[in-house]
Amino acid sequence: MKPMDILVLFGGCSTEYGVSLESAHAVLSHMDPEKYRPIPVGITRDGAWYWYPGPLEAIPQDRWLESPACVPCTLRLDRGNCTLLLLDGSEQEIPFTAIFPVLHGKNGEDGTIQGLFELAGVPVIGCGALSSALCMDKVRSHQLAALAGAAVPKGSVVTRPYAPEALAEAARSIGYPLFVKPVRAGSSFGVTRLEGPEGLIPAVEGAFRHDREVLLEEAVPGFEVGCAVLGFGISVEVAPRVLMVPGEGIVQAIAVVTGRQFGNVKTAFDATLVSTALLLSLLFFHRLQGLGIGTIFSALAVGRFVDLYNRRLPLISRISALGART
Repeated sequence: MKPMDILVLFGGCSTEYGVSLESAHAVLSHMDPEKYRPIPVGITRDGAWYWYPGPLEAIPQDRWLESPACVPCTLRLDRGNCTLLLLDGSEQEIPFTAIFPVLHGKNGEDGTIQGLFELAGVPVIGCGALSSALCMDKVRSHQLAALAGAAVPKGSVVTRPYAPEALAEAARSIGYPLFVKPVRAGSSFGVTRLEGPEGLIPAVEGAFRHDREVLLEEAVPGFEVGCAVLGFGISVEVAPRVLMVPGEGIVQAIAVVTGRQFGNVKTAFDATLVSTALLLSLLFFHRLQGLGIGTIFSALAVGRFVDLYNRRLPLISRISALGART
């Protein structure tokens, strides 16, 4: 059987450009060559597209654009064409079967590029424009979860211009500790945990560097479970296996059911934490299989919402786009 040609996008106009390089390298390195033939396409921080047939190890090192093999390119946007057009004067076209956008943050996970693919009629590995936009937006995703009967953290949205007194009052009404976050951005940049009012304005201004809206959000004690959703339509599988334990403000450790440790976690795993995390992961794996949060995610993944929230789990502290896009 002939391998499918998969166009893999990486980089992008986002503060999470570097995160995308790491993810894309992992994806490209693990694609089964008997089933898939990757077509790597890098997007620079300035938005230029390049076909990159060079060595994979240059991608996470951000040296890929230095390769003389890079060729400017663009998509053919006439509907259903599924062709990459090289812009080196050769007029060469590279056909592909589907696009895998391994992009993080703005202009990658927020529905913008997904809308481009839908307009062009290109099959996409991942979610469409609606579900991507909803899951990237912390405020609207919480509103959607609340409509399903899920308890969500207290929060307040800040826009410019704002009065410092009104900002301080909004924070007091939520209570400390709280988080300051860009509304539409990932979790890697612009997020600050505050134990008190000191540093509130600098934290808000820092978040404004990543979005035009900022969220003040109640800090919820506990942990986060990431739910992977695979499939399409009614044929979906929910496999929640990732447990994220908050510590020192953001995330202290990640464990999975298999016990594998992620290489990009800076905090050391001790034996007690790993054992506890594995047991809790197994518990949530059985509690969420095809139900609750996982069902909300799987419905969002195909652009629909189904009110099947499992009320035995009364709090969603954050709707993670991971669940809807994986």
